[in-house]
Amino acid sequence: MAVISTNQDKLVSHQVLTKFMREVFGRIKCAPEVSEPVVQGVVDTALRGVDTHAIRLLPRYIKEGQSGRVNLSPQMRITQTLPTTALLDADHTYGMHAASFGMDHAIRMAEQYGMGSVAIYNSSHFGAAGIYALAAANRGFMGFSFTHGHPIVAPSGGSKALIGTNPIAFAVPMEGEDPFCLDMATSGVPWNKVLQYRAENAPLKPGWAVDREGKPTTDPHLACALLPIGDYKGYGLAMMVDILSALLTGMAFGPGVSGLYSPGEHQNIGHFVMAINISAFTPPAEFASRMKEMAEGLRSSPRANNDVPILVANDPQKATRAERLREGIPIPPPVVDDLKNLAMELGIDSNDYPSLLGT
Repeated sequence: MAVISTNQDKLVSHQVLTKFMREVFGRIKCAPEVSEPVVQGVVDTALRGVDTHAIRLLPRYIKEGQSGRVNLSPQMRITQTLPTTALLDADHTYGMHAASFGMDHAIRMAEQYGMGSVAIYNSSHFGAAGIYALAAANRGFMGFSFTHGHPIVAPSGGSKALIGTNPIAFAVPMEGEDPFCLDMATSGVPWNKVLQYRAENAPLKPGWAVDREGKPTTDPHLACALLPIGDYKGYGLAMMVDILSALLTGMAFGPGVSGLYSPGEHQNIGHFVMAINISAFTPPAEFASRMKEMAEGLRSSPRANNDVPILVANDPQKATRAERLREGIPIPPPVVDDLKNLAMELGIDSNDYPSLLGT
């Protein structure tokens, strides 16, 4: 979900953000093959308007690398278990590096055998799930990606956080436009959204969170657990993601999962990515054309409110991407301050980035 831009936000080009992030990771001596998927993932996520999972997380990612919680020079190991399945030991590297590597391998299997699935373990926070599903769709495949996380969602009817926001992403090609992409948490919002509202001192929307007693709250400072979407349905989907990401990979689940902001050792997060070769079922061009036809049929269907357009998944992100490629990515003042502090800590000259770090 995009942050509403204000006249106090800095508008920064994606090229400047890319250059800055590359220098930041270089200063902590992160291997370029490890950092580049993180850089591209963060920038692409920011362009699509998913600001909760974008540039605001950079200082945290750097701190994780500096502390050794994330391995900056991992020795990842992939084990081919069957022709269409593999396990990837990420060696505690950045989740964006691990999941990108895993999806690339899944696509290679799908090219040869029709589909490919990779279960990833010993990983960490992998940002927005849509990154990896879109990576497959942009290459003409169906893409799926899942990850579990530390418990911040209460089960349906419960008062204690026992499951993660556990996102689901699914993407497919569309004729004449960017892919369809459903990228959703199984909670009403990700926890980063609560942190964002907390930093902005803005009230939460009803139905997003509960306090320590399990009572609904709109105060971001009192929120202690999120609520699943659709009551027991979202709760069930979250369990499905735990099964794919934790049980298949041998990773912890529930209270055993460490959070991005938690102190201590490695997160030990698991992911699951899958690619399907559309040509194994139907001609890809015909599929993309019919996908376009389906979307246009929904967009042009009768509206309940003529002032509110009917959209399909990824439409808002496509519009935001086009706008931000043209106008720049809005960076709120608190995030700019964090980036200035990070640059100072790493000895980066703010004069090299006047549009981002200048006064």
